[in-house]
Amino acid sequence: MGPQGPSLLLEQFGPLQGVRVLSTGSIVAEPVAAGMAAEMGAEVIHIERPGDGEDWRHAEFPIEAPDGEQVASSWVQDRRNTYYTTLDFSTPEGQEIFLNLIRRTDIWMESSKARTYDKWGLDDAAILEANPSIVICHVSGFGQDGDPEYVKRASYDFTAQAFGGMMNLAGSPDPEPPSRAVPWTADYITALFCLWSSLAAYIHAQKTGEGQVIDLAQYEAVHRILSGTMVAYHELGMVRERAGNKAGNAQPWDTFKAKDGWGRGRRHRAGGLLARVPGAGLGPGRREMALGPAGDRVSSGYRVRLHPAGLGGRAHHGRGRYNHERRPDRL
Repeated sequence: MGPQGPSLLLEQFGPLQGVRVLSTGSIVAEPVAAGMAAEMGAEVIHIERPGDGEDWRHAEFPIEAPDGEQVASSWVQDRRNTYYTTLDFSTPEGQEIFLNLIRRTDIWMESSKARTYDKWGLDDAAILEANPSIVICHVSGFGQDGDPEYVKRASYDFTAQAFGGMMNLAGSPDPEPPSRAVPWTADYITALFCLWSSLAAYIHAQKTGEGQVIDLAQYEAVHRILSGTMVAYHELGMVRERAGNKAGNAQPWDTFKAKDGWGRGRRHRAGGLLARVPGAGLGPGRREMALGPAGDRVSSGYRVRLHPAGLGGRAHHGRGRYNHERRPDRL
């Protein structure tokens, strides 16, 4: 099932050839998903606002293009193989042009605050009426439905990292402040989920002819990649804390200053506690160096916190930091 009408691509290539993606988001989270589809051969049409277009064209580390225009390096990196146009969604003419594009599109990806397109008469029902087999992926900060105090809010990378829980884990222990992961990590994680879910829904549409609507909240995408953090909280009452580069289940696992720069520490597979030092070597190009004087032992570490305080307060074991907070319903 491919798009109706001739393709804009001069040459068909890649596993997504024949797939047409319409992109109407901004900044990173959704447009990067569409850009990755373009890199795999999809025909991608990205719609910008009339006038100056998208701010992200010039937002970060601008470089001079052959025509003299200043273009952001991230735009050059993430927006390849894509066709660009502008459209005013607030006018009847713009809405009709958009619906005509929808009729010839396999996947529509967008990023905005919840229900933004409804005010233009372009809600999901109208889109599916125009193209019953289309895949719609809505990217927003807090989802299309839910707490009204949140769903209408805008979200950026920093917001999603904090609300999704990543910043509770990233950075050095208290009293140092939490850290965000760079560059724009929550946005890029969301982009991966956007493309992944859209392609899954596209396979369904190919098999059944039925369109799908995806509601992707940035904070949920971030929350999904926090490993077993929430399972450990609900099942074990454990609250992880920031631990810098240390690991709670293996030591030494950290960065260490060596004579020739920073190196990373690890536990040796043979049981010894060794650190690999970049640029040095045992044999060709590598050397292993023991940590501490002979006989020192560095334990696998975590920190435990039980509450209420009468259950023992804090117990310390080793250097890593995990906090086990026993919830009242699990006492």
